[in-house]
Amino acid sequence: MRDERVRALATTAGTLVGFGHLTSEAISAVESLSVRLGSPVRCIVEWNRVVLVDLDGVAHTTVHVRPEAINMARVNATLRAIDSLPSAENIDEREIARLNSRLDDAAAIAHAPLWLFILACIAGAWGLALIYGARSPLSYLLMAIAAGVGGVVRRWLGSHGIAVPGQALAAAMLAGILGGVADHLGIASAARLVAVCPAMILVPGPHLINGALDVTGKNVTVGWHRLVYGGIILAAISGGLVVGLLLVGSDLPVTAGARTPSLWVDALAAALAAMAFSVYFSMPLTQAAWPILVGGIIHAGRWILMVVCGVNVINGDLAACILAGLVLSAVAHRKRLSFAGVGFAAIVALVPGIYLFRAVAGMVQLTTRPNTVVVVGVAQDFSTALLILAAMTFGLILSHGFIMRWRAVAR
Repeated sequence: MRDERVRALATTAGTLVGFGHLTSEAISAVESLSVRLGSPVRCIVEWNRVVLVDLDGVAHTTVHVRPEAINMARVNATLRAIDSLPSAENIDEREIARLNSRLDDAAAIAHAPLWLFILACIAGAWGLALIYGARSPLSYLLMAIAAGVGGVVRRWLGSHGIAVPGQALAAAMLAGILGGVADHLGIASAARLVAVCPAMILVPGPHLINGALDVTGKNVTVGWHRLVYGGIILAAISGGLVVGLLLVGSDLPVTAGARTPSLWVDALAAALAAMAFSVYFSMPLTQAAWPILVGGIIHAGRWILMVVCGVNVINGDLAACILAGLVLSAVAHRKRLSFAGVGFAAIVALVPGIYLFRAVAGMVQLTTRPNTVVVVGVAQDFSTALLILAAMTFGLILSHGFIMRWRAVAR
């Protein structure tokens, strides 16, 4: 009987930690479940394992995890399985057996099918391209090829044991090559959106959000691991993109700007990008409706702040993330969803990938054509990207923390 209880706790911990749930909330879910099962434990999360320890300090079991893939369908189904358990005094062997069956079913939910994943990759790249003002129909075709084939390459490499940084490197290099082709055909914008937009959909948002929340909370060690891992993926994306452009004799201009679309195009494109990332995270459409709706609304609000009110991009992103965090933290709690998944899907269109990529490209240019304009451009792009990321992180942490504290006071 005790073995069945430990198995339920181990399955819960492995799914929540391994597939994208917030670390603090995963720990809370496992520990509260252990109390309800009559076998209280402490849940200790490390980068590649979760250790369940009883109150005397004796380890019950160790669950090995690889927190690389994101599957919110598994996480959310696991949370609902826990909620289906009756109160502690009514738990018997049959209920625990049913719980284990539900947890096993949740852990076995597949990722989004390949055809849907490919469509999401294309939709995500197109959504970002609309936000940055791409206009040429041929450039959208090349973006579709880069994003779609890149999605196939990522899944194929993953099936052969290649880690996520390697997958991102290959997909970004392909995007860079096609972006260079667009440049030679004379259809590329100065911002090289054919290359940049398919690369931006590779950004590891949940790792960065989880890591930032961990570092500012009580899980500093695992938080730094997540941030470093996310940084490695970002470096792979940037390096692959720049190398792909160089292979076909092109580059990414450091001083390139992007066009501003109309309000409605901006909002609908952000909603399209949110929908694409919901598919990446294997989120059911009924749950994806929230990040899609909120993503469109916050981008419209950001557009008004920046275009009408003259607010700069950093403060605009800060305001957008505060609003997204307030709404989606409350929704995630009420609907039993993982905040990391719905949160990043909603704000993905705000990620300053274009600044990071231009800064890396500028650093490469400095090795061959050093000049003051490039130095200033690299410094501006890096500082802008870091400040935007800091503003987005602060906005999410502030709003998520406020909702969590309000929940604790309201109990």
